[in-house]
Amino acid sequence: MAKKKTSKNKNRVDKPWGYYEDFYRGDEVVFKRIVVNPDENVSYQVHKERDEFWYIAEGSAALIIKNEVADVINAEERSYGMNGFYIQRMWPHGVKNVGTKPLVIYEMQFGKPNEDDIVRLQDKYGRADKIEESELENVTIVDNTKDTNDERKTEE
Repeated sequence: MAKKKTSKNKNRVDKPWGYYEDFYRGDEVVFKRIVVNPDENVSYQVHKERDEFWYIAEGSAALIIKNEVADVINAEERSYGMNGFYIQRMWPHGVKNVGTKPLVIYEMQFGKPNEDDIVRLQDKYGRADKIEESELENVTIVDNTKDTNDERKTEE
């Protein structure tokens, strides 16, 4: 049986946009906390072998799923249950912190969770992958690095 990490021995992984911490990592499911710094964004990406569920717990987010801004969320202003989003494998997705405080997302990965299962379509940190068009059938690349200050929600 594979060794599993739980909240007692969670690890922090620093990224150019902030960091994430594993709370639980198993062969079929991962549960983590993602923290995105103000004005930073996670790459616009797809996963080939896993689905994800994101819950926006704190801060303000511009969430992009399947080439459209799915929502601009201020976690403190939303009603219960309206901060969660299902992201199916091969759906392009990304998120930008459009607030002034850290954005906190709880993510559950299921299927075959693996940190190497990331195809970055757009990335403001220069990490976008070189891919063949045939590899990503029906996936459109959009620029999620544009300035979204016009959509910024104020936080108190």
